Amino acid sequence: GRSTRQAYCYCFYKESKELKEEAIKRLKAIKDFTTLGSGYQIAMRDIEIRGVGNILGAKQHGHMVNVGFDTYCSLLEESIEEIKNETRQNDKKKEKFEPCLVDIRTNAFIPDDWVGTVEQKMIEYKKLAEIKSLDELELTIASFKDRFSKIPLPVHHLFKLIRLRLLATSIHITQIQETEDNIRIYTPFSMQEWNIIRNKTPLNITKYFKWTKPQKTTDKLQGVLLMKNAYLNFEEIFNILSDLFYHISKIVLEFEKTN
Repeated sequence: GRSTRQAYCYCFYKESKELKEEAIKRLKAIKDFTTLGSGYQIAMRDIEIRGVGNILGAKQHGHMVNVGFDTYCSLLEESIEEIKNETRQNDKKKEKFEPCLVDIRTNAFIPDDWVGTVEQKMIEYKKLAEIKSLDELELTIASFKDRFSKIPLPVHHLFKLIRLRLLATSIHITQIQETEDNIRIYTPFSMQEWNIIRNKTPLNITKYFKWTKPQKTTDKLQGVLLMKNAYLNFEEIFNILSDLFYHISKIVLEFEKTN
């Protein structure tokens, strides 16, 4: 299509071919948004299908599975700041806030019909990405309850992922990544430091973890904790990690007071 010439798009697939759920969603999006200027809505729907709408979930595909919720929102925040020309002038003087990247398989997202519109949902995602403390998170949860009524389970999961991000960031953990075999927690703790933490943490927590040396160490990465996740659901994983991070914070604080 050019100028006054009408453009057409024909989508073909074999009659015997069984379409995947994602393909059906994409075809439905094209069918639903047919008016002039619907490109934005189609793009938003496509992003959701690829992962943003099912944040950190097991059904992510495309590049979003490698990016995750935190990185996506961080990039979004940086882009908005650039557009508003609000880049910080004193980055060299201030330590840059680097939130832990959390990639744990669960359905954690904001449903369209819960907040009203896709545009409003993206606004809420940005607010969640900007949360820097547990107190802010609690205020946000209370605000969500007041504005949108009962919180659905996927949003509860989203809040828990943010809580893990905040707890992990406070003890300088840089990444939590779930794989087929385990959950990998990238830490600044050496083997000696982990042994101290393990001895001061209840066995019912530490029994799930094993320290291993990464292929390459840096100032921010000294060791990787491998967490056994077989037969554990998301709630159990969340509780174990939360308890571990709590004990690590307590041990680190005690160490700082004595030095």
